[in-house]
Amino acid sequence: MSCYFRQNADTNVTIPKYIESSTGVVYYDIKVGVHQVEWLVERRYRDFAQLHEKLVDEIAISKKLLPPKKLVGNKNPTFLEQRREQLEKYLQELLVFFRIQLPRVLAEFLDFNKYDIVYLLQDLAKLFNESGSSLLSSKKEFNFSALEVYAISERLCLPCPPENIEQRGKFDFSHVLDFCTQLEVLIVTPVKVSFIFIAMIT
Repeated sequence: MSCYFRQNADTNVTIPKYIESSTGVVYYDIKVGVHQVEWLVERRYRDFAQLHEKLVDEIAISKKLLPPKKLVGNKNPTFLEQRREQLEKYLQELLVFFRIQLPRVLAEFLDFNKYDIVYLLQDLAKLFNESGSSLLSSKKEFNFSALEVYAISERLCLPCPPENIEQRGKFDFSHVLDFCTQLEVLIVTPVKVSFIFIAMIT
């Protein structure tokens, strides 16, 4: 797993290529790298536009940063290659601007909440904050993935990351800790393996 908090200086994002589906939809292949961890994300231009709109509204970045939409000739290979380069530059500029900490909307756009220790645990924190009581109402057990267990153990070794308003609320790591202290049975499901290991918590 990645740890952007520790390795933000060794983080990069590129768009090596674009792909046109059989239905004519164009996807941009985004390659995210944090130190030695890499993953790919597929996004359409409209996904970029939605991301940009949220960033403009929430953080007041420049509206001109994102390359504009083109209604005519937007499937021309020359244009698509130019747009690929522009979108890559856009993401790289965002990464420089948010070098210390990624806003949640950008982290989700780049799938950090699937592959990064801190952002994955923010998803868990939100779940436990909103539904923790109901999840434990019938029996005090929970099924974690191996990645989630690993993320929790690694997060406990980290100093507290920089906080913002959203982290002090539903995304706060304390929700994960509080939920875990109430468990009597922990079920760990290894990634992509059907075997389930059940450990009684003593």
